[in-house]
Amino acid sequence: MTRSRRRRWRWLDLVLLAVVAVLAFATVAVAGGSDKGRARVSVIVEGARIHAEVQGADLSEVLKALADNAGLRIVWSGSPSGTVTFQWRGITLEDAVGDLLRSKDHLLVYTPTASGGEILAEVWVFGERDARLTEFGRDKVALTEPRPDDDTITAAMRELMQLTAELRQKGDLAQLTRLLRERIHDPDPQIRRFVFSALADAPDQSATEILAKVVRDDPDPRLRRMAASTLRKREGAESVPALATALSEEPDPDVRQAFLKTLGRLGEAAVPALSEAASDPDPTVARAARRMLRRVIDRD
Repeated sequence: MTRSRRRRWRWLDLVLLAVVAVLAFATVAVAGGSDKGRARVSVIVEGARIHAEVQGADLSEVLKALADNAGLRIVWSGSPSGTVTFQWRGITLEDAVGDLLRSKDHLLVYTPTASGGEILAEVWVFGERDARLTEFGRDKVALTEPRPDDDTITAAMRELMQLTAELRQKGDLAQLTRLLRERIHDPDPQIRRFVFSALADAPDQSATEILAKVVRDDPDPRLRRMAASTLRKREGAESVPALATALSEEPDPDVRQAFLKTLGRLGEAAVPALSEAASDPDPTVARAARRMLRRVIDRD
């Protein structure tokens, strides 16, 4: 092979190598861009803690993942929009919901457990009046339609949600409290849960008086227990006298324990009532009273 031909082949080899290098670089760049732009949603529930790795994902996908993994029901007035990127490292469910909905008016609704405690069961996100409701939870995302089970969102529940949203947005606290008081005895358990949770969140001080009256006078032990639990969330010492009176007159040991749990969160003002309950004829109630008393004393 002549010297000129060898030079020509070397030149062709260099061109081919350059083309291959450019193609390889382009392939890496496209792959890298694909990885960077791909949405990622990972939500893991470990006990009472939430771990998550979310990158560029639709908010609706994240809400669905959180609801399905945490056994939570989320009802959104309208349709969620936008994308989110974040990391959670062992935060509570309440903190997770608060992080996602920090710019949205919403209400946390709790339900009692068999052990006498409470768990977060529902989140209602307020929006425009008459907007369709988007529901997340139990491995589904769908616009709510009437269905023959206990989870159906009734017309009355929709109306209550809309009225609550309007009054909260207007800042009409007195009218909101009156609305909630009127629905305390509603036969729909979903509405009752919503009402008590809204009273727990109400800035109006008369909400405490309404709950104290339920604790003291209502004939339904379930409502007395729910009212006591709601007062615990408000943490106002002004409810101690009503709780102390109700505790001394309450015939149901389970309800007395609910009262004690609330008193245990109300500080030094609750010490006399807790001390008296420590000699309750029911040993379970007496032990609960002593436990709450120790908690108050240790805290103070």
